[in-house]
Amino acid sequence: MNTLRKIFILTGILTFILYIGTKLSFNLVADKEINLLSFFLTGIVISTLYPAGLSVLLKPRFKYLESKEPDEPMFRDKRERSIALKNETIEFNEIKNEIQKYWIVTYFNENEKIIKYRMKIGIGTWGAGVFLKFDIESNQLKIVSFPIEGYTKKGNKLAMKMIEMTENIIYNK
Repeated sequence: MNTLRKIFILTGILTFILYIGTKLSFNLVADKEINLLSFFLTGIVISTLYPAGLSVLLKPRFKYLESKEPDEPMFRDKRERSIALKNETIEFNEIKNEIQKYWIVTYFNENEKIIKYRMKIGIGTWGAGVFLKFDIESNQLKIVSFPIEGYTKKGNKLAMKMIEMTENIIYNK
């Protein structure tokens, strides 16, 4: 939950600064009296509620990505693809190292052949997460991707892009 804690703190601080700055600016322009205690108390309440709402929406997805859960995600907005590897041997550590060059690996289990990773969070997007599992018996790789912020058009595109980029990494190995 380290990632979620960082998001909570940073959005709380940013919301607090934006609220205080905006409210102070409007009161100065309107030439209204400034009550600092009221400003700060209201700012604290608002800067706590907004990140709390965000964490309620994002917590299940971050929790899944950072967990040792060996099953694929149960989110309704997931996209998945299976890749059959014909008589090819796959070096799972090499794939993990290649994935780490582009994304943040949140969980890795070599025995179960599972990698969970996500995009870096940007200003315009929360990104997407991926569950990658190699099934030794059927010689298949399963890639399951989902947008972190839930179902949106942009999130859906990011999830598909993550699958395509993961496929490129695997085929180029």
